[in-house]
Parts: sequence; structure tokens; C-alpha cells
Amino acid sequence: MAHHSLKSYMKDLARQYKVYFSLLIVIALVAGFFSVAVEYKIKEIIDSIASEYATNLGWLLFLFVLYKFLYHGMYFINRLLAIRYMPRILESSVLDIYRQTVKHSLHWFDSNLAGEISNKIFDFQNGITTLVNSSFRLLNVVASIIFALLFLAYVNSSTALVILGFIAVYTPVIAILLKKQLKYYQNTTTARQQVVGVVNDSVSNIFGVKVIGNLSAEKNRTVKPAIQKWRLWDRKTRQFDAFFVDNIDTLLVTAMTAIQIYLLAKLLQSGEITAGGFAFVTMVTLKIHTQLEGFLDTLLFSINPSIAQIRSSYSFIYTAVDVEDKPNAKTISESKGEISYSNVNFGYGQGVEPILKDFNLNIKPGERLGIVGTSGAGKTTLVKCLLRYFDVQSGTIKLDGQNIDEITQESLRQMLSVIPQDITMFHRSVMDNLKLAKPEAADEEIFEACRKARIHDDILRMPEGYNTVVGERGVKLSGGQRQRVAIARAILKDAPVLVLDEATSSLDTTTEHLIQESINDMLESSKATVIAIAHRLSTLKHMDRIIVMNRGQITESGTHDKLIAQGGIYKQLWDMQLI
Repeated sequence: MAHHSLKSYMKDLARQYKVYFSLLIVIALVAGFFSVAVEYKIKEIIDSIASEYATNLGWLLFLFVLYKFLYHGMYFINRLLAIRYMPRILESSVLDIYRQTVKHSLHWFDSNLAGEISNKIFDFQNGITTLVNSSFRLLNVVASIIFALLFLAYVNSSTALVILGFIAVYTPVIAILLKKQLKYYQNTTTARQQVVGVVNDSVSNIFGVKVIGNLSAEKNRTVKPAIQKWRLWDRKTRQFDAFFVDNIDTLLVTAMTAIQIYLLAKLLQSGEITAGGFAFVTMVTLKIHTQLEGFLDTLLFSINPSIAQIRSSYSFIYTAVDVEDKPNAKTISESKGEISYSNVNFGYGQGVEPILKDFNLNIKPGERLGIVGTSGAGKTTLVKCLLRYFDVQSGTIKLDGQNIDEITQESLRQMLSVIPQDITMFHRSVMDNLKLAKPEAADEEIFEACRKARIHDDILRMPEGYNTVVGERGVKLSGGQRQRVAIARAILKDAPVLVLDEATSSLDTTTEHLIQESINDMLESSKATVIAIAHRLSTLKHMDRIIVMNRGQITESGTHDKLIAQGGIYKQLWDMQLI
């Protein structure tokens, strides 16, 4: 379900769980009534004892006990409802924001810290569930105050007017303070989420930090400034709470209590109120004081922080999606692998020189195309545009004659297998990482793919074989093993288009030869269209065609032998690698 604002999301949530929220309102109101009714029964018991004939004392005691049980019974029912509904709200809130998160482009994920994104997701869920629980407590407090005013008016209208006058002053003053405080909480929450992102990024890259031997520099350059910003906003929030909110609340409540006690003393002296009435008004006045403190505490430390968490997370996750499926986008289930780029222009942002300039390229079904060029020539950008990592500024990219922006992103990527230089692996077992390519694959099919990728024997030598957990990002595997797992995944997926993006560039010579043999075996048994980007030109010798890119355009095209004979850039690059 699409949401155009946080308000619309909350309305949809309220509609989805309207039965639960309606019952919470009823329970809060009933519990509020009985919380005051219990104390009114104490008034009646005192007045009964003070009278000459306490004939109804037993009945009053029975009602007191009954009301007390009913009051606590409302909270028990609330807990039963929470057991049924709160886990559902937890699940739906996490899934809602997760679904929105994964709609963002790959470029968006590259531009934001993974730890910060994860923290936003769970802060949103925590904010929603805390808001529901806190709103019930807040409503119960409000209900208790309203019923208290009604009972006070029945006992003595003057005492009710004192409370009403206090509320008339207290409410707008506290509302102004809370509005200001919410801004402090939101800034504190955002700063904390940024710290989580920075710390997660630092921990994720701890190998590089430690190997370089610059732990103190990393701490001082990134971690410490983020924490200091968090500390600054946390300090400002606490100062505002202590010097303004707490002190003004204490001043107003103390004044109200003093006035009420003075009035009660006068009323008792003049005989306008009974001893039970005096006790009741005193209890209710102190109760309202306690309720208002609870009201303020709930607002300050539960509802306001929850709203701040929700707003911060929502504004971050629900930003405009930069690469989005069109409403009428088609889902494709098969492809011949024919690809064409037509007058494609793309650059990273406005006002910068385009990476691809009026780029044109046609790749036939089943053709094996090699792409070479210096760094920054646009090789990887060309592939990222095909994957809809981002959308091109102008021109079209087509798959089997169909513009890729008219195809759903998920079904488009199902037609592509990508083996990048940096392999993505989950902190799960080898088997789970392999099944990512084909969840329904049988074990024997996976074993066969691994044999073809020449990784099967390596996996069997691992401590738990295919059930061995590979560590975060696959750190327990060598670079060559990760590459061969990626090749096995590509074999399992068997997509119509195979992209090799510098698949062997970061490996030693022996491992590179092993990986290249695995790739060659895969290509021999595959009819897929192949796009291979490589700095090592020897890996492209047997491609059907090789193109040379320079500054976003194709400058040379042909077979290996033809390009060598031309004596151009390709020949220069080849000669450099022979030295």
C-alpha cells in the first residue's frame, strides 16, 4: 500500500487494527472510571463510619473490593489484547518499512550506511509499538482526570473549578514546551542513528582499519565527531527537560495543590464538606497531581521520543524512490538475450561531465562481448545502467527490443546473472548462499553446479561442509572461493544474460587461472549472452567481439586479432600487459 505521508500511514494502520484500538479506548475509559470510583467508595465508607448508623458499611466494602477488581481487570484484558495484536503490529510495521526500503535503487543503498538504514527500520517499529502502548496509558490518564472532575463537581463544585482552572493554564504551557522538546528529541534521534551507521561501517571494515594501523585516526575522524554530535543534542534535550519542563511543571502543580488544600480546609471548617468529602477531594487532587506527572512522563519519555523516532525513520526511508517501476511495467519470464543501447547519455548528477555520451551498442543473442578501457571510461557504468542501478538521462536501453524501464526491475534482473569483483555473501551457510540464486534447487543440482565451478571439493573440506557459515560478507572464505561460489550461483540461475565485471582482477595468478577455467567451462555449456569487463585482456581473447571504451564512447571494436592488427588503444594495452 502506497503512503504519501506519515499521517496517511498512521491512518491506514488505525483502520487495519480498528477493533484493537477501539477496545483499547473502551478499556482506558472504563479503567479511568473505576480508578476514581474506588476512591469515591472510600469517601462513602468514611462518611458511613462517621455517621451514627453505619448500616451499609458491609455493602460499601463489597463495592470497594468489586470496583478494585474491575479496575485491575481492565488492565488484564489490555494485556490479553496485547498478546493477540501487538506481535502483529510489530510484524506489519517492520515489513511495511522493509518493503519501502528495498524499493530504493542500488545507488541509494551505496549512498547510505547499512547500519543507519537498519537502525531506521527498527527504530520505526519500536516507535510504532511504543506509541500504541503509551497512547493507551495517556488516554487512561485523561479519562481518569475527566471522571475525577465529574466526581469532584458532584461532591463540591468549587474544588472542581480549581482543577479546571489549573488545567486551563497547565495544558497550553506544557503543549508549548512539548512542541519545543519534540524538536530536540528528533535531532537527538537522528544523531544517534547516524552514530549507529558510522560505528557499523567502522566495524564492518575493521580489517582494513587495523591492517592500515590507523585505529586512532578512524576514531577521531569519523566515530568521535558523530558521537560528539549525539552527545551535544542529548545534553541540550536533557537541559531543556530539567530547566524548563520539569521546573515549570513542579511550579504549576505545587500551586494547584496548595490552593486546593486551602480551599478544603475552609470548606471543612464551614461545614460545607464532610470528612469523607475532605478525604476524597484530597486523594483526588493528589491523584490528579500523580496523573499529570504520569501524563507528562508518558509524553516526555515515551510518546515524544516515539514520534521523533517514527518521523526520523519515515522521512529517511520514505524519500522519493529514484528508480521506480512504471504503473504498467511488464513482468518478463524469458529472454533471448538481445541488448541494445541507443543514444544513451548518463552522468552522476547535474552539471558534471556525462560518463556515457550518445552511447550506441547492439549485442546479439548469445554473443560474447568483451569490454576494455582505462579507469573511468564508463565500462561498469554501462552495466549498472543495464541493471537499472539508476536510470539514464536520455536514450534507451532495450532487452529483446523492449525498453528496460517498461519492465519490472525484479523480472529484468532475473534475466541477468552478475559475477562482480566484490562478491556479495550473507552471514549464513554456504548452502543458503547458493540457494539465493535458485531457492527451489535440489541438493544434487547444487552439488553439480559447484563441481562445474570447481568449488565442491573446497566446500567438503570446510568444518561443516555445505552447512558451514561463511561469516559476514563471506570473510571466512578466500577471494577465489567467493568467486567460485558466485560462478556456481550463476550456473544455478542459468540466466539468458551473464555479466562478468572484473571477476578475476583482484586474485593472484594461480587462483585467476583456476577461476578462468571455471568461467570457460561455464561458458562452453551456456548459450547466454555474455558481457565481460576485464583489465586483463588475456581473459577476453576468445570473445566474439571486443569493444574499447574511452570517455563514454566506443573507440574500437572487433575480435582480438583484428584489434591487435589495427594497432590502436587495444594494441597498446595488450603490449603493456606483455611487459
